[in-house]
Amino acid sequence: MQAPLGVGVHYLWHPGTRDRFSGYGLFVAPGRLVGIIMDDRPTVADPTWLAEIERTFGRYQLAAMTPTGERGMVGPMEVAEGSRQYLRCMVHPLNRVIRDALRSHRRQLPIVTLEVRDAAEASEPGERPAGQCLGVCLDQ
Repeated sequence: MQAPLGVGVHYLWHPGTRDRFSGYGLFVAPGRLVGIIMDDRPTVADPTWLAEIERTFGRYQLAAMTPTGERGMVGPMEVAEGSRQYLRCMVHPLNRVIRDALRSHRRQLPIVTLEVRDAAEASEPGERPAGQCLGVCLDQ
């Protein structure tokens, strides 16, 4: 079932799991969110990869996303066509806090845009290896 878009906080669900997600954010346009995409899963983000982002874009912002401190990168997200079916409306006690924190980013988008798609679709150099839950590529 496709999540109703345009209202509230949305997240990209991992099929076959009860509550795993790749990121969450506010609707901008079909397949586009501004929010936070998980970087520290299944392991802490590689410092080399973060350095590449800093060299490419000049800056980035990491924020804690989970109670255990796993971090994500703040920015616009392009959800690949084949992965849009996994967007879901988020129902959580912190929805209002998350929404309010992301509203400013919706008006003034951060510099880094991340493309989100299933790992099976990941094929470009620099992407996380197949078998992990998420393929991420940089877009200037």
